[in-house]
Amino acid sequence: MTITDSFYDVSLSQLIDDHDIVHIYRHTNPDPDAIGAAAGLAELIDTNFSRTLVRLAGDDTPDMKALPEPRFDAPQEDDYNVRVLAIVVDTANETRIDGSGYTRATTVVKLDHHPVNQLDEEYTYADFEHVNTGVSSSAELVTSLATRFGWDINCHAAEFLYIGLLGDTGAFSYNVRPSTFTAAATLAATGIDVVAIKQATATRTRGQVAAYGYIAQDMARFDESAGYHLTAVNDVIMERGGFNAADAHAAVNAARVMDGLLAWAVAIEQTDAEDGRPYFRVSLRSNGPEINSVASHFGGGGHPRAAGCTVEVGELNTVREMLAEAVASYRAEQEA
Repeated sequence: MTITDSFYDVSLSQLIDDHDIVHIYRHTNPDPDAIGAAAGLAELIDTNFSRTLVRLAGDDTPDMKALPEPRFDAPQEDDYNVRVLAIVVDTANETRIDGSGYTRATTVVKLDHHPVNQLDEEYTYADFEHVNTGVSSSAELVTSLATRFGWDINCHAAEFLYIGLLGDTGAFSYNVRPSTFTAAATLAATGIDVVAIKQATATRTRGQVAAYGYIAQDMARFDESAGYHLTAVNDVIMERGGFNAADAHAAVNAARVMDGLLAWAVAIEQTDAEDGRPYFRVSLRSNGPEINSVASHFGGGGHPRAAGCTVEVGELNTVREMLAEAVASYRAEQEA
């Protein structure tokens, strides 16, 4: 676990007080934690800082039925006539920030839980940062900061943050520690209906169920002696199966309970919007081996056992080879 905290003599509360408007950003292709942490933080600031206007950035919000509709407007051009504080949540490197307005802000703050490379400028884009790799999610990080600063947590903020917790822990089935349950208890104490939220997050569309079925069936063919598998999903497969790329991405964890499978990847074909070039968006998961080095090799990132990257069509074999190396190293460590 590492904690990087560059606030020193100034707290997040002071920074918010010192600015007129707060813009909150998260990463592109957002997951429930990114959206939940960002919207939850927006609700917290709106509740606890009555003189501060809050905006919520992010253009490509996916259809996540469990998430309430955020009630904050996007950043406006006139905002930059006053002091703007940009807070970027759940985003390790700068190229993944959804929106460019943060570069015009008076001050930029980074709140995150992903491992960082302090020597890489991509990871050090903020004036102040609080990065804690020892928490399960950015939602947990925001909850802990709210508790630390004595902020009031209302049910609107709690609902978003609880959904973020569920998303990055698989409903508390992995990537959890005692602090995760402390955060969950804090949020539940606001009176939110945790059972209803869990049921909503567990609901799947027809397309998502179809994607789960295809990926699980393909993963079941993995070579147990190898301990890893890569499932590639192209446009033809998705059309025949009745699901889309977003459905396939939501089904990445379909193989998590498969006995003997130590590491896996789901590569989903995408098309570059500018030049029409096909490429693969790869989601990597693990039940033991550290696989974020695979993602880093291709310019991606994430956690030791959950990461992602984009690769060219001809690079999938390299992903397979690196997964094999990660599994072999893990097995050697376990046998030592």
